[in-house]
Amino acid sequence: MTIERVMQQEEQLQFEVFNHETALDITNEIVEYVKQHYPKPVGIQIFYNEKMVLHYLMDGRKNSPWLERKTRTVMESGHSMGILQKRIRRTLQALGKG
Repeated sequence: MTIERVMQQEEQLQFEVFNHETALDITNEIVEYVKQHYPKPVGIQIFYNEKMVLHYLMDGRKNSPWLERKTRTVMESGHSMGILQKRIRRTLQALGKG
């Protein structure tokens, strides 16, 4: 998927209504998906208006500085990690390192 497509999805996939109950519903859906399709436990953080409204660690998952760094990067850039990863790959390719 191209960076342009990911940016388009980021723009299109917006909630008409979002509150703490929405954050809980999203987390529950993610947890069920992860249990069925992913072998390792994950950590989930949901922010709304730059405030954390939900923090969940599956059994076996420890809080990690990596999750905090990832959150800071997303907050500072205003974009998802999907976009940021594609930008990094594009830059590395332009430099002949990717």
